[in-house]
Amino acid sequence: MSLSTLALVSLILPFALPSAMDNCRLYHERLEIEKNLQKQREQIRQDFHDNILNEFANISLFSFEIKKPATMMKGLK
Repeated sequence: MSLSTLALVSLILPFALPSAMDNCRLYHERLEIEKNLQKQREQIRQDFHDNILNEFANISLFSFEIKKPATMMKGLK
């Protein structure tokens, strides 16, 4: 490496390094935000799934009650 190249690098490096450090920090912040969003999406998906299954179970129970013959219903009274 020639002396002029080394001098040029030594002049540019103090200005480039903070910018590179900021880029690295911003990248890690963005990763953390994405990770949190993914956790929120997963929680919403799980809640939605649980609610749908609960509704299907209720529909199944109600339809079973509707399908019972009248004689079974009279025997319970």
